[in-house]
Amino acid sequence: MTPTSIKDALDGPNVGKWKSTIQGELQFLKVNKTREITSLPKGGIHISSKWVFKIKTKLDGSIDKF
Repeated sequence: MTPTSIKDALDGPNVGKWKSTIQGELQFLKVNKTREITSLPKGGIHISSKWVFKIKTKLDGSIDKF
């Protein structure tokens, strides 16, 4: 079953695979400098984001990656 939230992913049966995938994605963002954590200026607007979880499968139906 594909989780619909980070809580579901970390509470579910594939917690190890999801944690590894999340850590890999965060490392990818850091290495490629695609995001930066800064202070929000006065009057600034916060742009939110969310995690999207999907289990990708091979043509034979077996799991390719989380």
